[in-house]
Amino acid sequence: MYIPITVDHIARVEGKGGIEIVTGDEGVKEVKLNIIEGPRFFEAITLGKKLDEALAIYPRVCSFCSAAHKLTALEAAEKAIGFTPRPEIQDLRELLYIGDMIESHVLHLYLLVLPDYLGYSNPLAMVDKYRKEIEYAMALKNIGSKI
Repeated sequence: MYIPITVDHIARVEGKGGIEIVTGDEGVKEVKLNIIEGPRFFEAITLGKKLDEALAIYPRVCSFCSAAHKLTALEAAEKAIGFTPRPEIQDLRELLYIGDMIESHVLHLYLLVLPDYLGYSNPLAMVDKYRKEIEYAMALKNIGSKI
């Protein structure tokens, strides 16, 4: 006899997430991971806006990687009008992408994933036992921010 297990809400995922597991005498028969990110209509929100207005909206797609979303929108606008920025500007943008990626990955790994792996409800609950690691994570995050 198989027993279905359903978890309707998975925390710390973008959008809505759930998991369905069917188990029984022989172990796990089936696992379905359902993560759905509904439309947020950023394209519709920015339709007809001036470029500077749209560029103020796109970073809100994701707070972890807001610079990447702003630069991507800017680069799309530049491509649409046939503009190519100077190599120095492209290099500076690449640095911004790298800093954004460092910050985003550190936040994801240390503050969202690690508490789950170690059995804590949140990063603050880890401070007593893992203070040095949390401080290290925050220092890495700050490096990404400074870049």
